[in-house]
Amino acid sequence: MWKKRLTFILIFLLIGIVGAIGIVKLKQFKDKSLFTQEKWIREPGKRYLIVENMLKKYDLEKMTKEKVIQLLGKPEEKFEGGMILESLNKNPINPSDHNNIFYFTKKGLMPEEVSGLYIMFDNKGKVNDYTIVHFTT
Repeated sequence: MWKKRLTFILIFLLIGIVGAIGIVKLKQFKDKSLFTQEKWIREPGKRYLIVENMLKKYDLEKMTKEKVIQLLGKPEEKFEGGMILESLNKNPINPSDHNNIFYFTKKGLMPEEVSGLYIMFDNKGKVNDYTIVHFTT
């Protein structure tokens, strides 16, 4: 009888410990995926973790180019990717248009594969569209 109780208590404790560890890990992941301006600027190689949260938190399509740069910092100097592998929207992008800006979000498994946030502006300097692009250099 006492063996059954001891087994039950040990299983209950084990489930509790595993559950607590899972909750802590989930909170750590959630904290890593929350956008802050400091994280965006300080850790460009980890932007892929927070870009979705940033896009949910801020309505880029109501922003001017100056406001975007104020929020996300200085954009990359050049966007000269080779062939685009994937764009999350159907609108074509124009890397040679200097009115548009680009922020790297992640380097791929291979050094020549990268992804980033590409932001397009209209003639008045307001965000017209944005997309996550994956390309090779």
